[in-house]
Amino acid sequence: MRDFIGRLLVYACVGWTLYHVVFYFVGNFLLRINGVKTYAVITAEPSSYARRYTKVYYMYSFSYNGNEYKGNSLINSSTGKPGDSIEVVFLEAYPSINRPTSFFK
Repeated sequence: MRDFIGRLLVYACVGWTLYHVVFYFVGNFLLRINGVKTYAVITAEPSSYARRYTKVYYMYSFSYNGNEYKGNSLINSSTGKPGDSIEVVFLEAYPSINRPTSFFK
């Protein structure tokens, strides 16, 4: 039984990691070929509250079909400010999968 639980944990960790890695690359691929472009507004919300080990960027938000979606703008206080507009690309079927167009440059 102990062996079974150990294997189950290993498979779960490997599966979780593979899912997220594949999802990231497939999402980026689909955004490049099928993404819909729109404009988003940079908000004052930080991308992370842990400022010691990560770069903190502003978040952006845009509306699609009456719903609001957010993403990391990859813009910090030295390159932009809240209220600025940026171009983003998203999947029409899953708008929560979105990136700023500058991500692909």
